[in-house]
Amino acid sequence: MTKKKLLYIIFGAIAAVLAIAGVVVAFLLNYDQVVPSKVEIVANECEVFFKSDYNENYHGYRFSFQSANSSFTYDSESNVVSLTQIEDKVIAGRNYQISSCFLGDNEGGNSKFSEPVSWTSYQFLEKPELEYDEDRNILSWNSVKNADYYKVYYKDTEINKSENFFDLSQLEGGEYKFSVAACSNLTEYKFSTSAEIEISHIKKFRAFESMEFDKETFTLTLIGRDKLNLIEIMLENENLRVENFDLKYEQGKYKYTIDLKLKYNGQTRIGARPVGRDKFNVYEGQFVYLFT
Repeated sequence: MTKKKLLYIIFGAIAAVLAIAGVVVAFLLNYDQVVPSKVEIVANECEVFFKSDYNENYHGYRFSFQSANSSFTYDSESNVVSLTQIEDKVIAGRNYQISSCFLGDNEGGNSKFSEPVSWTSYQFLEKPELEYDEDRNILSWNSVKNADYYKVYYKDTEINKSENFFDLSQLEGGEYKFSVAACSNLTEYKFSTSAEIEISHIKKFRAFESMEFDKETFTLTLIGRDKLNLIEIMLENENLRVENFDLKYEQGKYKYTIDLKLKYNGQTRIGARPVGRDKFNVYEGQFVYLFT
């Protein structure tokens, strides 16, 4: 072998070694020096998501949840993991330090873990399921475990309820959309809101509970449980509709005072009944009578 050929062989071997070393260095740089950013935590009203950086050079992601008393890891093909996926591992109310790394194809080929981010765990309460009893005008829902109270939402109104029903008879008749949220006083449980329910509420006015007539002032006083815009008065056989009256709300009842001095001339029978306003607010009963 000539000296020239020997040099070619030596230089070729050196080049091959350098090429292999370059691949090894590139591999190490790719797997050992890459570090994901902090895990991003995104929450809405029904779920929590833990998001790592996306990296197509790796085949998976490992999420680490470290706390003072319990720790675990969760491997995922996706760079986003939901609380639902790990809820059997998480303890409500406990603080976790969460980080992530990229999973390499080979043992020991994972990236470094990201800087941890702090998160105090919680669980979402069960969503209430709503039912409407049209005959009783009652909206009800199931009792939710760990719920201390409920919020009822309708027409930009929010009402807190300790019981699991809502009586619509206190509302004006009309078209309504209701939803109910189960709520807890403990921070480890988050509220959850039911699906919305549409209700055509028919309010049936009730007859007046009492009537009094003062013959000296010619004033008729009516007591009822519904707020009215129009009242029909009967004087013997003459009917008139009254919309101008004095109205007071006392102890859960409405007190109507009507001036009849222009209409009363000694009639011995006076009747009164509510007048419905529309198809949602109706009165189907009879007159209540007073004999003078």
